[in-house]
Amino acid sequence: MTEALPTRAVVLHPDTRARQARRLPEHGLAEAVSLAAALPGLDIRWAEVVRLPRVHPGMLFGAGKVAELKARLAADEVDLVLVDGPVSPVQQRNLERNGASSSSTAPA
Repeated sequence: MTEALPTRAVVLHPDTRARQARRLPEHGLAEAVSLAAALPGLDIRWAEVVRLPRVHPGMLFGAGKVAELKARLAADEVDLVLVDGPVSPVQQRNLERNGASSSSTAPA
């Protein structure tokens, strides 16, 4: 029997002004990475705090960040993007259409 390859994943922690008041974004990222690492079959490739001066209603991230993520995700052959925070169905669909995500979200 052949063992399945692990799912290559990244963890993104959006840093919005509202979240800054509660705790440091690096602590939120560390918690999200720990939770993701506990899931079976995941290979966490990298994790990043994404600074968001404002949330973009259509894709959460701005066009420049989406292009950057798309290139990095393709280069690292990432299968799954875990976003540590709320992502609307429209944002998730648009990120997937733009090649910047095959995502799963965690509640804020």
